[in-house]
Amino acid sequence: MNTEGFSIAPGLYFQLYLDAFRKGDKRRALKEFAESPLMQLGICTGIVGHDFPKNRAIGGLSSKFDARAEEIVKTICDATGKKLVAGLAYGLDGSGDHDGTRLTAKEKGQRMGLAVVRSKASVLLPNAETTWDRDEGPEDDMDEAGALEMGREIRAQTNVFTIDQPWPMPDQHGENRRTPKPIGDGGSFAGFPIDEFGSWVDARAPQFYWANWYRFHQGRAYSKISAWMEKEWKTVEDGMRKLDPKLIKPRTTTVQGYAHDVYPWTLGNHLIRTVTTKPVIMWNDPAPTPSTIEIIRVVDRVVSAAREAGIHPVEQVGRIQTQAGILADKIVGPKTWEILSR
Repeated sequence: MNTEGFSIAPGLYFQLYLDAFRKGDKRRALKEFAESPLMQLGICTGIVGHDFPKNRAIGGLSSKFDARAEEIVKTICDATGKKLVAGLAYGLDGSGDHDGTRLTAKEKGQRMGLAVVRSKASVLLPNAETTWDRDEGPEDDMDEAGALEMGREIRAQTNVFTIDQPWPMPDQHGENRRTPKPIGDGGSFAGFPIDEFGSWVDARAPQFYWANWYRFHQGRAYSKISAWMEKEWKTVEDGMRKLDPKLIKPRTTTVQGYAHDVYPWTLGNHLIRTVTTKPVIMWNDPAPTPSTIEIIRVVDRVVSAAREAGIHPVEQVGRIQTQAGILADKIVGPKTWEILSR
């Protein structure tokens, strides 16, 4: 099977925002999700618990960050009989630690590494966002140097497969330098530390949240945002290539597990085209919505039929279109989606 440079299994990985399970025991909610019929589908490969690298009170789980990581991974493994990949994700924007002191980038790296080692997680998703875009003064280490230091601390402890989740359109968060500098002196990109993260992650999963653009582009949001994202990532990767080709890592996507009710075929089309060759991350707040679950079920049927026929799911879409007497362009649009979802 072609996995396009990824060393973990392709399929859909559910990144669950644990804090969003607002009622009751979060560990029990994680267990219930892992045991749900959704996770029996063939395209559903893994579950990643989203946390923060600090000690804190969180219902049903340990207040100690490393013990909590172990509980998250064990809950997933026990509930699924170790049939699914279990991982950890961490939000990296916060600067305050549990004791009122500053939580440094170095400490974040140390804690993520320790959490992975203790839990035996199979994948790590570091998630740096807005505070890494701006300079907030001399104490602010969420910058290019901080990204490098954080990565060094992780890699000193573990070689776990690591996928970061950067911005989809880098041009909104910096620009290529006319003359690239060495990594450690600024790199090829000035702004968000996109090349610094690239020096130690194994893969990239930009936050391809085209659903945020439905209000502007309706059903065309997917194609428009996809083209914009690919254009900007090519520019950034061209800059990194001049500095060091090893900075360019396999790229997949992080998609939303919600907000696709009106244009379900866009998510269906994306998953059908990618989920058998890449690990696709789905961000959930806290779990996929009912309409998203139905989209996943439809995609699973298409993928299953394609596997039985020994063809790519895109080719299966073409076959279905031909049988239905519509244009066999192998793209899932509203007409094709209506047929697939019957």
